[in-house]
Amino acid sequence: MGWAAGADMSGLPELIADSLISYEAMALRLARDAPMLAAVKARLRQNRDNCPLFDTARFTRNLEAAYTQMWERHKRGRAPEGFSVDAPNASAS
Repeated sequence: MGWAAGADMSGLPELIADSLISYEAMALRLARDAPMLAAVKARLRQNRDNCPLFDTARFTRNLEAAYTQMWERHKRGRAPEGFSVDAPNASAS
């Protein structure tokens, strides 16, 4: 998972940078603006309980399902290809 996916899944899409230069500028802005950094941290804490990034059980199930799909595809002799994992949104224990 790339940084952009992690930022989006954490409920903080404004932290997605489209280049290294914008990433560096954002990091400097956050480092120099304590209230802005505090607001980002507060949103991250608030989103922690309902964002996919922090639902480790679901993330693990989806990752295992992805590995299974990739392995099945490989066993059938098919070339790698992009795909989605169809998994329920709710956590299951």
